[in-house]
Amino acid sequence: LIQGAVGTHKGVVARRIHTKSATEGTTLMRLQCRDLTEKNWDMLLNNAASPIHATGYTVYLENVDTLPKDLQQQVGTYIEDTKMTHRHRVISSSCCDLSAEVARGQFSSRLYLQLSGFTINVPSLAQRKEDIPAFVNMMIPRTIPRWPNPPWAWSRMPWS
Repeated sequence: LIQGAVGTHKGVVARRIHTKSATEGTTLMRLQCRDLTEKNWDMLLNNAASPIHATGYTVYLENVDTLPKDLQQQVGTYIEDTKMTHRHRVISSSCCDLSAEVARGQFSSRLYLQLSGFTINVPSLAQRKEDIPAFVNMMIPRTIPRWPNPPWAWSRMPWS
């Protein structure tokens, strides 16, 4: 379970975990939970060719905190009943503290227990001010592609 505020690049962390720990050729199957409805969950489960029934994928449940309560129950039941974690590597991410959501009754304790075996908390950039120059130097070439080697580089904070 990868937890962090919006914009902390939890998806990058998930892909990195997948690429560093997957056997060659293993596919990352990303399920954007914010877009998951009961209808498309049923379609995923009832399609015999669906990769969720196969073995060896990394399944990434992105923004699992956005799952409606009834789907939280269904996903939790599916993971448990089919022993999904024995067939796939399951990675999930959340923009909020799921343990607090469980305590408030807003998130399924069953699903939380299945996903939280190992939790990574990604701090926001505001909590990592020392990373801002490197982040800016990385982003400038991406946002201004005609200058792949910009004539400037931040070595320190201009406001410090």
